[in-house]
Formats: sequence, C-alpha cells, structure tokens
Amino acid sequence: MVGDITGPDGWPDDKCDMKDVRAVAKLFGVTSQDPIYNPNCDITGPMPGMADGTIDMRDIRLVAKNFGKTDP
Repeated sequence: MVGDITGPDGWPDDKCDMKDVRAVAKLFGVTSQDPIYNPNCDITGPMPGMADGTIDMRDIRLVAKNFGKTDP
C-alpha cells in the first residue's frame, strides 16, 4: 500500500500511520546521493511508481493522504 513504509518489526504492516509519516518526514530533503537515503521513502516521481531521487513534500503529502488507511 502506498505510504506504508514501516511497522513494529521494520517491515510494512499494512497500515499507514504516524510511523510512516515520521519515516518520510525525518528524511525530508535527502537525495539519492546521501548515504542515509531510503528509496522506500522516495515514493513520488515523474511517473507512478518511479522515484525522483529526492525525499520532498510530495512524498510526505502522499503518505499523509493515506494516513489512517489499511490494506484490505
């Protein structure tokens, strides 16, 4: 599910919650050249499913848009 980055054990947990928002927000401004870059947090780009190499407000917005949703 888009926006489900992490869960209690470090793997996606089928729900989009504050852990996911925090994971992306914590890396705000990080680019693919940075050693702390996490491609799982870079979820927006020029085409659906394609990262753009920068974790930015578009990534945070997409996670926030899915906040509270669960994977059926």
